Amino acid sequence: MHRPEHVYEIEVAADAATVWTALTDSDWTRRYLFGTVFTEPLQAGRAYQTLLPDGSPAVEGTVAELTPPADGAPGRFVQTWHIRYDEALAAERPGLVEWTVTPLAPQRTCVRLVHGDLADSPLTSAEVEHGWVGVLERLRQALESPVRAPSPA
Repeated sequence: MHRPEHVYEIEVAADAATVWTALTDSDWTRRYLFGTVFTEPLQAGRAYQTLLPDGSPAVEGTVAELTPPADGAPGRFVQTWHIRYDEALAAERPGLVEWTVTPLAPQRTCVRLVHGDLADSPLTSAEVEHGWVGVLERLRQALESPVRAPSPA
């Protein structure tokens, strides 16, 4: 049985601005979100699409809200989420993904993810239920891993 909403929350050892960039910039998403990239910069009220590493469509939708964290206030990134990489999932209605990025301390941020509007999308609900757990763990690893400079030749 599927749930109409999935809620996840993690804390990461990174500042809120860096976490925000990781959620909204392709240089980061390719590191933790199955190699996907946005086809163009995100803008509130505009459509977006992500592509898999082979160039095929992954997800598409509309950016409903894009408010970065500022002055200690949380940031919110809200997007409709319509899976395109699988024919059966693509036939279902889009869901709604809401990211909230809340600064906790200078190098500590809470990331809350709610994937809702899934009552009429049982296959998508089942697909993302455990998938988001892995995505959030890879996000944490990407944010908390030290950036390594290339080795000298």
